[in-house]
Amino acid sequence: MKKRFLILALMTITSLNVFSKDLNLEEALKIAENENPEIRRERITLDIKKLEERKKKKAFLPKVSISVDGSDTAYDDNLNPFDKSAGVEARISMPLFTGGKLTNEYKKSRLESEKISLTNILLKYDIRKDVIEKYFEVLNLKKQADILLGVNNTLNKQRERLEKLYSSNKLVKKSDVLRVKSDILGNEVTLLGVNQQAEIKTYELQILLGISMDEPLNIEEFDYTALDLNKFFLDGDIAKALDEGSRVKKSEIDLKKSEIDVNIARAAYYPKVGLGFEKNFKRDSDGLDSYRIAVGFNWNIFSWGADMDTVAQNQYRVDQAAIDLRKMKDEVVLELKEKYSNMMTLSRQVEAQNIKVEIADENAMIDTLRYNNSLMSSFEYLDSIDKLRAAEEDYYTLQRELMLAVDTYENAWR
Repeated sequence: MKKRFLILALMTITSLNVFSKDLNLEEALKIAENENPEIRRERITLDIKKLEERKKKKAFLPKVSISVDGSDTAYDDNLNPFDKSAGVEARISMPLFTGGKLTNEYKKSRLESEKISLTNILLKYDIRKDVIEKYFEVLNLKKQADILLGVNNTLNKQRERLEKLYSSNKLVKKSDVLRVKSDILGNEVTLLGVNQQAEIKTYELQILLGISMDEPLNIEEFDYTALDLNKFFLDGDIAKALDEGSRVKKSEIDLKKSEIDVNIARAAYYPKVGLGFEKNFKRDSDGLDSYRIAVGFNWNIFSWGADMDTVAQNQYRVDQAAIDLRKMKDEVVLELKEKYSNMMTLSRQVEAQNIKVEIADENAMIDTLRYNNSLMSSFEYLDSIDKLRAAEEDYYTLQRELMLAVDTYENAWR
């Protein structure tokens, strides 16, 4: 029977290894950048904006229209639209001068497409932050579950030992047996809650990665020692962030758009000129002049200063955008300095906390042996385990904060 059980357990473990997807943090971040649903949705938004940009460009091209006046004849499926019995007109028109309005609208559309591209880059970094947070939450919960599972095994061994002693009248009180059973039940409830949280957090991570929740994941441990903090140089990184960073570029685009809005508003001061060509095929069949070329001219001379007010409004928005740009640059500099300081501090804290985990783990191993040999109470043993759990949780929290600081700092100039 035991042999069959061992074979079944081995088959189960083997199947889990075969079908579970091993995933480390670097792989998770790469997957999220390509497959995250929100990122994929915003790529489509950029495609929509690109089409809008194309529409603005086509406003410079001639427009062609055809109209058919078939009122002279009855409806006929085989009607030839160029027959003399039907009135057919073709028109071609195009703008010659709009005071720069069309040109500036096209420039603005291009800037809007560029801004959405930058927004998508910033969204990618927001998603990376969410992935990092969720990844370490799952790691912590997995570690907590492993610890609690070990505690459950220890408590069950103690229960079996006390029950044998109690049944053999070896001076073991029934309350001792019941106390261990109570500890087991309490530990199992805690373990169940941790496993449920780990399952939910894993599902949330899978959603961020665009991975089906039916696909089992094996989240690998993170090695903080692989982070090379010596490659960062604060002054140079600040200069790159101000010159190349997506957040600064986005604010610069807002300023350019505001300046273009002023030019668009000023287009109202100028006349609008257009060219039109028209051909009437019915008149041509009647021997009459069927061609007409016209130049349209429209100039709004007086509107009680409304156009000037519009220009002034947009000029104020330019001033606001300039203030926002200056503020954004200050925020980027401050954030980089803060993250740089955090990285250097957190790297040492993680190293120190790793030692605390080793100490707590060693103490828990010793206390487990002492508890198994009835040299300490269950209260003292479980208190030692709680200290180990707290140390592990602090360790993963510090690793998460370190990785978030590094990722934010690294992407500040991208």
